Amino acid sequence: MMNRGKSAESKADALCKFFSTAFCNEIDENYEPLRDRICLKDCSPISVTEQDVLECLSKLNTNKSEGPDLLHPRVI
Repeated sequence: MMNRGKSAESKADALCKFFSTAFCNEIDENYEPLRDRICLKDCSPISVTEQDVLECLSKLNTNKSEGPDLLHPRVI
């Protein structure tokens, strides 16, 4: 009878060897540092009114599931 523990262990070792060659830590020294970026465009302030919020909330589909915030549309 074959020892299943050894077989599973050898499969796990083979997968580990494969993925360790495919995914490795890269050295940060090979990359140039990002330069600070300055926005030269003049942006106007954003204005959100209560009416804007109510309009968006009224368009929520309460038959759908929750989003990335994990809040169901019925709760919102």
